[in-house]
Amino acid sequence: MRNVVFFDGVCHLCNGFVDAVISRDKNHTYLFAPLQGTTAEEVLSAQDRTNLDTVIYFESGKLYYRSAAILKILTGLGGAYKLFALAWIIPGPLRDVFFTN
Repeated sequence: MRNVVFFDGVCHLCNGFVDAVISRDKNHTYLFAPLQGTTAEEVLSAQDRTNLDTVIYFESGKLYYRSAAILKILTGLGGAYKLFALAWIIPGPLRDVFFTN
């Protein structure tokens, strides 16, 4: 399975993030699936599918949540977005406050 970005399909902010990534994903690296959809049912646990306040990213059989997901997605876009990799030095819980709230 290719890289999949799972998001809340009814959240306007989430849809805005997805639209922004789609417009910058020149290599068509990502697939997108709502947390409420059948692809999410196949890949994610029931608990993950009910946690609608986050983005979940699936890559190479591994799931990334919250800020880790966002950083993986943004750095995967390449170019200047690779600078977001610097944020990995910030501890996850602190990153989550800045990236997902």
